[in-house]
Amino acid sequence: MLSALALAFLAINEPTSVAAIPPCPSSALLGVTCPGCGSLRATHHALNGRLATAFRYNPALLLIGAPAFALFIAGLFGWRAPIPRRTAAALAWTLLVALLIYFAARNIPALAWLRPPA
Repeated sequence: MLSALALAFLAINEPTSVAAIPPCPSSALLGVTCPGCGSLRATHHALNGRLATAFRYNPALLLIGAPAFALFIAGLFGWRAPIPRRTAAALAWTLLVALLIYFAARNIPALAWLRPPA
């Protein structure tokens, strides 16, 4: 229920125009772009049907986050993926390594296109 309310709020409000939503701490304090930077704006644009703009703000959100959210919702309705425990653990480690690589890549000047627009 709370997730649905948060998504409805994001669909209606552009995150940079809401004073109650603080800027990303890693970006504001450390000057680095974390894997989540741009996710709220990407979610806002995705919920409003602007997928290309959402991809521009955070590609990982659409490529990894959206399918993960769909699996989470399916799990709420009792569906369990028929994945062996060992495979699930390997997948979790793979996603963690991928996010760490994505974190590093977003901060390499030659890969600036991975960063969200200012």
